[in-house]
Amino acid sequence: MKDKTIFTPLLLVVLGIAFLSVSLLITLFAGNKKLIASKFKLGGIILSLTATASSCHPFVTCYEPAINDDIAINDSFYLDSGYVFNLTKDSILTGTIYGRTSDQFSFRLDNQYGRTVQRNDLFPADGNFDNYSENFYTYLNDTLNAGDYTIYFYNMDKRSQEANEDEYLNQYALKIKQ
Repeated sequence: MKDKTIFTPLLLVVLGIAFLSVSLLITLFAGNKKLIASKFKLGGIILSLTATASSCHPFVTCYEPAINDDIAINDSFYLDSGYVFNLTKDSILTGTIYGRTSDQFSFRLDNQYGRTVQRNDLFPADGNFDNYSENFYTYLNDTLNAGDYTIYFYNMDKRSQEANEDEYLNQYALKIKQ
């Protein structure tokens, strides 16, 4: 590996000297077309080597790739203290799935002690999971106690998540009020 780090700069020095030499010959021989073509080839090789030598691996781009099956709870449930859900007003939790790739989604709700208190599927607001971004709704048990919970979202149905609890997509802290 060290040979490559020494070889590239030495090759660039040799090519640079050849480029300068050809440039001098072009001025001496009044614009010889073959010499001009050689100068362009040497310049292209120098530019290519410089770009290759200065690039980093892995290749870095100026944008982040889209995240598939990114699930977010609607902002209407967000307060300064985090996501808050008032069960006395409603038992329907809503949100959006961005970059949808799956046809089935679900959630798991754990209490503050890490104990699962509810699992349920997410339902598409328009009737089908068929768009890149989909609004969803689901029902929370109206018998849940007030307190702090963690909600986990999955790109599988509620039966499948039981065997794959660690493969959740997102998790949010959720405070339930009554």
